[in-house]
Amino acid sequence: MVLELNNISKSVLYQKSLIYFNSIYKSPKDVISSVEDQLITIHGVIDKSIRRNSFHVFDMDYTITFQFKDGKVRINSPSFVLTAYTKNMQTLHVKWTKFSFNGEHLGIYGKNDKLKSARAKKDLEVFYNNYIKEYFTSIIQDDEW
Repeated sequence: MVLELNNISKSVLYQKSLIYFNSIYKSPKDVISSVEDQLITIHGVIDKSIRRNSFHVFDMDYTITFQFKDGKVRINSPSFVLTAYTKNMQTLHVKWTKFSFNGEHLGIYGKNDKLKSARAKKDLEVFYNNYIKEYFTSIIQDDEW
């Protein structure tokens, strides 16, 4: 996804982004890595954020990268790992077509791309859509206070 932000230099976009990300994380130095004026990578963890059903709620470990050019921010597709602990560790994959006898591996989608967990799909979409919306809103705000 590319956000068009005309007439804003990549340096300003980078700085505004860095300020924003530093403001939303409890320990920014543990979450943010960057190459000045080029890119920012966020590696975050959210406990109990993705629901597969009313019984399974997964922690999400995610990574998302923002790249900067004059007038543009490119947001690369996020990567994530979803895990939960009940009797044993469980992993929720985007697509999982193999049968898991002990329930350690589950899928949002199964064979033939059949949706197995609409709730998990929706939770992921809501999280990332809100994340990008809040980021975009903060970048276009006037800095005067």
